[in-house]
Amino acid sequence: MELEYTPVEEDLLALASHQVAISPAVRRRLNRSHLGYAIGLSLMAVGVYVTVQNEALSIGFAALATLALLAYPTFFRLRLHRSLPRLVRKRATPSSYSPHRLRSSPDGLEQITDEAQSKVAWRQVDAVFETADYAFISVEGTYSIVIPRDRLPETTYDRFMDALRNYRGGAG
Repeated sequence: MELEYTPVEEDLLALASHQVAISPAVRRRLNRSHLGYAIGLSLMAVGVYVTVQNEALSIGFAALATLALLAYPTFFRLRLHRSLPRLVRKRATPSSYSPHRLRSSPDGLEQITDEAQSKVAWRQVDAVFETADYAFISVEGTYSIVIPRDRLPETTYDRFMDALRNYRGGAG
């Protein structure tokens, strides 16, 4: 079974957003910086109160620590998602936007573009994640293939995904 589509920037952005949403490294960085700011500002509040004995400044640092504790995760995610389009444009190559052909066969999953061709065995295909707009395929731990559902006939997409599931299910 085979699919043909041409990715656009929106598709690559959806892939990057999906990668960020499930990334343990991003989650660790968020937790580390979230707690780091809250603890650092709390220590500043205590330090200012003990050394300078400036109650107003100490309360200011305590308020910032509370704000960091409550608002930093939202701010972090917002800032990350606002920077994704720039990162996608920076890392995209001409082949990122060239026509793609995905072929699902008993041997594995094959991806063909104008510049390259790759084939992976089914045991290397870790996961398939589907949303209403996209399907994301993980190869060796990294979601690296995005399929835009809205630009494919529904029956073609369904047949391809059924074949992919059947082949993956039989992989040992």
